[in-house]
Amino acid sequence: MLIRRLQRSETNGIRNTDNINKDIPMISCYYTKNDKVMRIEMNIKDRKSCNKKISQKSIVSNLYPKSCNHKRISKYYLLVSITFGISGTIISLMIRFELDSSSNRIMSYENLNIYLLCITLHGLLMIFYLVMPFLIGSYGNYLLPICLGASEIIYPRINNISYLIIPSTYEIIMLSMICEYGIGIGWTLYPPLSTSIITLTSIGIDLILYSLLISGISTTLTSINLIVTLHIWKPLILTFSNIDIYIWSLILVGYMLIIVLPILAGSLLMILSDLHYNTIFFDSLYGGDPIFYQHIFWFFAHPEVHILMIPSFGLLSNILSEHINVILFGYQSMILAMSCITYLGSLVWSHHMFTIGMEIDSKTYFISSTLLISLPTSSKMFNWLCTYLNTYLILRINNLSIIYIKMFLIMFTLGGSTGLILGNNVIDISLHDTYYIVSHFHIVLSLGTIMTIFIGLSSYQEYLFMCI
Repeated sequence: MLIRRLQRSETNGIRNTDNINKDIPMISCYYTKNDKVMRIEMNIKDRKSCNKKISQKSIVSNLYPKSCNHKRISKYYLLVSITFGISGTIISLMIRFELDSSSNRIMSYENLNIYLLCITLHGLLMIFYLVMPFLIGSYGNYLLPICLGASEIIYPRINNISYLIIPSTYEIIMLSMICEYGIGIGWTLYPPLSTSIITLTSIGIDLILYSLLISGISTTLTSINLIVTLHIWKPLILTFSNIDIYIWSLILVGYMLIIVLPILAGSLLMILSDLHYNTIFFDSLYGGDPIFYQHIFWFFAHPEVHILMIPSFGLLSNILSEHINVILFGYQSMILAMSCITYLGSLVWSHHMFTIGMEIDSKTYFISSTLLISLPTSSKMFNWLCTYLNTYLILRINNLSIIYIKMFLIMFTLGGSTGLILGNNVIDISLHDTYYIVSHFHIVLSLGTIMTIFIGLSSYQEYLFMCI
């Protein structure tokens, strides 16, 4: 009870009013307990203290992550994603400062492995702890039930568990920074670097592998939740061809995650087995094959690129249509283009591996399928431009969301053009492991998905930051 002035007798349950001054008028105060509205009587002098205690209780209950409301959980995702993104950005600045001052290093020669550790953590933090929780966890949880007209995600408690896993795994992966020997194996975790005794200790590698495994469980639960929510809460009168395009992007991404995340989990478990249980999956000295790891890793990692981009496409299409107040041009062709990108993106993983000595037939297949992805992507650019052109917002420059959308279209066009060049086998071999590759996926991902995050924040800020 908030107020102890009114008590009940333990013997007969009759209210004990001996300590009440009957000259002071009584008022009623209401509060919640165990999701029930409770009523209490008090004198008017205690009203101010009652309001203060109730307000303090409501603030604590709103900030404590026990809520299962989809809007509240999306705001939790928003806060932790911003925090993780700041840490990943700080690590990337360490890389930039080190590269900028080659004759005056900011990292001592005794700890040069920290530079490689920064590269490892920067890639993992930005992909698994910034973009995915932001675009799928925050925006997806907030907008999916609203677009379907549903009251809540179908499994709210699982949704809450999915959120709670993310900060825990972040703490695990950041512990690898304080190990005795840093783990400079790159974000791709290639063997034999990740399985060799050259790393001196496997504690840092174990922490990274465990964090990725557990965060994969969280992402899988979120994907199942989104898919089941669509199929259960979708109104019968609403056909799949008329569902909001952002909902389509979430469903396509959900199915892709369910397919490829077990493959990532299997590859990580095999690395753990090679480290601790004397297996030889990737040990070439005893008949293992490191190239096998590259195949199974990139079978996950290249669809992961489209998993990051497809929610960006859906959110961008929605916000562009809302701000221009025009129906999206070629709506069903946009859905078909996203479906084609999803399908083709799962079949082109080996274009990351042209330097391994692939036979000519495989090279021809992966070159052709890589270039085919440019067709649905170009179709989407055409639809966005046709939606935007010939509207009053062409001359309007004070709309922040539209400015971000223009920046996204320019950057994505530039990044996609560099991807077409890299799709050629001969050019890719020449440019492999150069900054051309780094600039390609940073223009597409960093300036694509991050720009979409800014578009969503500028458009939905009054909802996302309200009562946070």
